[in-house]
Amino acid sequence: MNDKKENFFRFKLSAFFHDPPLKIENIKYHEKDAKKILDRLEAYIKSEYEKHIISTADVLASGIDRIAFKNEIVPPEYFISPFEDSPKKIVNDNGKIGNLDMLLKAQEEILNDIEGMDSYEKRFFYAWRKFFRTDFYSIPADTRAPNHSIIAHAVRTSAIASSLYTNGTLSFALFTIGPVQDFIKAARKTRDFWAGSYILSYLTWMAIRVVVEKYGPDHIVFPALYEQPLFTLYLREKLDDTDLPSKDDLAIASFPNRFFAILPHDMEVLKEAEEAVRNKWKDILRNGFESIDKNKDKDIDEDFVNSLVEVYGDFIDINWAIVDVPCVNNLKDLHCVEKAAREIQKLFDEKDLEEKEDPYVAKIATTEDLLNALKDKKRAYSNTFLSTVFYSKFYAINEKLLSAVKGYRKFRID
Repeated sequence: MNDKKENFFRFKLSAFFHDPPLKIENIKYHEKDAKKILDRLEAYIKSEYEKHIISTADVLASGIDRIAFKNEIVPPEYFISPFEDSPKKIVNDNGKIGNLDMLLKAQEEILNDIEGMDSYEKRFFYAWRKFFRTDFYSIPADTRAPNHSIIAHAVRTSAIASSLYTNGTLSFALFTIGPVQDFIKAARKTRDFWAGSYILSYLTWMAIRVVVEKYGPDHIVFPALYEQPLFTLYLREKLDDTDLPSKDDLAIASFPNRFFAILPHDMEVLKEAEEAVRNKWKDILRNGFESIDKNKDKDIDEDFVNSLVEVYGDFIDINWAIVDVPCVNNLKDLHCVEKAAREIQKLFDEKDLEEKEDPYVAKIATTEDLLNALKDKKRAYSNTFLSTVFYSKFYAINEKLLSAVKGYRKFRID
């Protein structure tokens, strides 16, 4: 691996462990605990500039996950998962984390394994994978808003920090592959439905792989890569200890036809992802046409096969959109965030959201609601103004842009 990539993943590892996994057990001294881990893994923060980027990313990540809570210390008690009906109690009657000994043992085993690895890239991939597989995913990142885990926050922070570290920008990208309906219409048998679904799933992975290879798995927000069979197979190339997925698992069309990612402003990586999809689709076509000729006991006419590949190569429809997040380099600039909010409001009619008074339906926050929460002097970190609080709005803008792109008829100029 080249030195530039090694340095990049060294930085990512330091961003991932900016908070120790058991931060809530020792909040007062958690920065010292984090430093011990970074020193142990030799993931040193090499300059004040790097320290500033990680600190900025930490705050921007918190803007995605949480915002309006009072500036007070709240002892750990519950973890509120969006996938469970009721809060999960994480402390015992003495106020201590109930499975603390098990978590400490798991952390020690993971850190020991990481120490023995010969590259920062392997160390980062291993940390990302292993901490997802432990009960750390039920440890809240912040006890004042215990509805997201310390690991989810670590992943978000490393992705944002890596983006800022690359070129000082932060963007959200949405990438889609189609046409889904045409694959469905072409199906005549059950296996045709499976084949169409699997091809789209596999091509989506080809695009995701380009992003993962350049920036890391933390940059993919949706779909979740954890325990995805094709991604697990890819991890096997990186980490020798990774279990191979079963043939049955690999036969599942587990990826949707799209992905959403946190990136720097890097249109080239999206173009590379598009090219990877088109090349793989042509490989699939070529293999299919050649197998037909073989089954007919004919010599393969390479020119004829190549012409068919060119004709059907454009059947796959690829679209993507990227939205830059403003105000990420000066978190004290309220005017910049207010200006961004006004620009967002021009794109959406939020009147229905503002007037909703149904007591049985949770109110969806408007852009104005989010801006007012930022201006609240009583909230924690009230001197920082985070454009990432408009995360849901930026995603909606991505969708609007993507719809506009799909509306264009694309012509290929030979």
